[in-house]
Amino acid sequence: MNIIQDDIGSDSELLKQSHDYTLQVLEKHGNTVSDSQSKELHRLLSHFVELIDPDGGEQKRLAFSLPCGAGKTTAIRGFCKALNTLGKSEVVVICAEKVEGLCQLKRDLVNEDGIPEGKVSLLHSYKYDPDFTPENPTSNTASEPSDKPKDLKQFILMTHSKLQQGFDSFHHDLLIYDESLLLGKADTMQHEGLVGEIGYFKEVVEDRGANATGDSKELSSWLEDVKRAIKEGKDDGDINGHIISFPDLPIETQCAKKAIKAIMGKGKENLLKLVKIIDDKTDVRIMSESNQQPALITYEQTIPDDLQKIAILDASYSFRELLFYDETIKEVEPHSTIKDHSDVTIHLCKAKVGRTHTFSTLNDSSLFTECGYLTAKLLNEGRKVLVFTFKDDGKGRPVDKLKRLIDDHLGHPVSELTSGGELNFLTWGYETATNEYSHCDAIVFAGLLTLPHAVVAGRVFAQSRNIKKALSSEELNRVVFSEQIHSLYQALSRGCCRVMIDGKAKAMSAYVFNNNCEYIQQGLGLAMPMVHFNHNYSAKYIKGDLTQTAQCLNLMLKTLSSHEDDQISKKELYRKLKLDGEFSPYVKKKAFKDLTDDELSFGWELKDRTLYRLEY
Repeated sequence: MNIIQDDIGSDSELLKQSHDYTLQVLEKHGNTVSDSQSKELHRLLSHFVELIDPDGGEQKRLAFSLPCGAGKTTAIRGFCKALNTLGKSEVVVICAEKVEGLCQLKRDLVNEDGIPEGKVSLLHSYKYDPDFTPENPTSNTASEPSDKPKDLKQFILMTHSKLQQGFDSFHHDLLIYDESLLLGKADTMQHEGLVGEIGYFKEVVEDRGANATGDSKELSSWLEDVKRAIKEGKDDGDINGHIISFPDLPIETQCAKKAIKAIMGKGKENLLKLVKIIDDKTDVRIMSESNQQPALITYEQTIPDDLQKIAILDASYSFRELLFYDETIKEVEPHSTIKDHSDVTIHLCKAKVGRTHTFSTLNDSSLFTECGYLTAKLLNEGRKVLVFTFKDDGKGRPVDKLKRLIDDHLGHPVSELTSGGELNFLTWGYETATNEYSHCDAIVFAGLLTLPHAVVAGRVFAQSRNIKKALSSEELNRVVFSEQIHSLYQALSRGCCRVMIDGKAKAMSAYVFNNNCEYIQQGLGLAMPMVHFNHNYSAKYIKGDLTQTAQCLNLMLKTLSSHEDDQISKKELYRKLKLDGEFSPYVKKKAFKDLTDDELSFGWELKDRTLYRLEY
């Protein structure tokens, strides 16, 4: 990761007006801006001024890791307003993921900031719905119409997908990219699924015999060669995988697609994807990792290298390891910690929470039973609760299951609470989508998002622009974990802790269930400075399935979390836990070693057989 620490000393009128208006808007909406927050926003705007300078602006990609709720979007508004007020003509492109967020930004720029509507363009792919309401949106509709690409104006608001579709040739003096800048789209095919489709195709062709078309017969023979090439790659013995050499298509691409659709019906996704890959002459890599099924991986670069003068506003940048594979990005590291999370408590509990396990046990899930009970308890205490879980995958509806369980514990219908905003649900995929739940002071995670290793590997190849990149198991596991922490941090930031008052996040509680609580603590400790972790959560329905070492370590962490002093001897810790007769010497030694491992960073440091609490 490349870091820029130098400050920009501009005191231009553009910078002054941008900064003054940014603070004005934040304070208007009830924010008490701390001195450090004001300085970091000034620094961000200084770099905007530098990048947009037609005479001195360099071709750069700069990343700013200001935390969620620090005022980044407001700073964008302040900068655009100042440009308009001063009569400047530089073109600013603002790129974000969610259509409705851009619709709202357009309304703010025009209605609140006084920028003429004729200077603002909005580009998205959704259908305009004049009756759109946030409370009752319909699929793929937007509250503002999209402009035509040929009618671009001074302030251009566009979605990430629009940028990736080829809007890379437009003129811009500054491109502000909201969230992580991912350079490409990775795609994976599970080996088992592809081979299964190949087998079905061949079986149908054989059954039809003389009635099978010539194209389907040629494809059937060709697919046998494809299958052989995949097997050779899978059996190569190199866990890092290698590039597969596929035979050329024996017939025209369109004819191949037509034949596949005629034979396969609905189950044709992988075969059609394979045909496109071969037609595009895209490199394909096969990998098998962490006892997972082998997968075929490809990627397409969607952000060209010559797209420069980009300011990336990404709260996850400093700890999301995937992003570091793009060496063209330089981080503008904050000079100070501007958001104090000491009033935020994350309760940790050991449990199996993966997607596969969740859906396989959905109707008899101790995790969901626990989350239903916990959510009802929080609601009865007067808390505003946001529940995160998985989307329906055709095997069950987790949200519906949770609602029934909450009903059981509440004694009255959940609908009475959801309509009033006391109880809210979001599914993974929307952890960066909305700020509508900033009133929620408690978040319950009924399952955590963990991406398959093959998917993460594909993202690494795309971000490094190298499908052949060597990637060890250790390195890949580290990136997989980092992606989980990124998703979890973004999800936590949907709640009220995203709101900053005089440099401090609003008080909030979160409940996280995971088998690797120690790693969750390590990762979130970096993402959320001064956040408090509680290992004393007592589950009512979850039965621990932990190793002896994990049990021992968990007991140590529970004791230390409630220890009032900033130091404790090893002997005293063992005495408090009464470990002498409960665990073997080997288990105690291993657990204590994990506790004091610098890389795991549980918040305690060992010196001369005494543990000292670290200050962050």
